[in-house]
Amino acid sequence: MTRECAVIDADGSASGKLFAVGPLTRGTFFEIDAVPDIRLQCKALAEAFTAP
Repeated sequence: MTRECAVIDADGSASGKLFAVGPLTRGTFFEIDAVPDIRLQCKALAEAFTAP
């Protein structure tokens, strides 16, 4: 998983279409079970998706 929440495939390439948030990102962000933290991840992804 990248810092931008992109899932990494078996070849080590970051996906441009598959992202993860919440407990699935625990390996990268350690503790990410609280709703406020997950909300911030979702906000960052939404901003990245809608950026020009």
